Amino acid sequence: MNGTASSYVKAPFMELARQQFLNEGMAIIEDALPEAVAEEVRRHFHAAEYELIDQVRERHYEHVFKTESRYLPKAGEAYLARFRRARSTICRSSRCWSS
Repeated sequence: MNGTASSYVKAPFMELARQQFLNEGMAIIEDALPEAVAEEVRRHFHAAEYELIDQVRERHYEHVFKTESRYLPKAGEAYLARFRRARSTICRSSRCWSS
């Protein structure tokens, strides 16, 4: 990490969140955004139209993510991903947010 993470001031609640993340793989940080901003983000998220994306990359693990780890895919395996992506971005700049 090159010391980057240690240069931040660690508030007690963030240390608790960090420990929760390390122990449980996730952490909930209450009120991370001002309420008005959170509601605006939520509104945009629900209003967006989404498309289903199916990705297949036949030789992906032969070069991009090549590894010798026995726990990760081997060179002959295809990369497969299926997810939904918003078709358009309603807000493309920070000027969209009033707060």
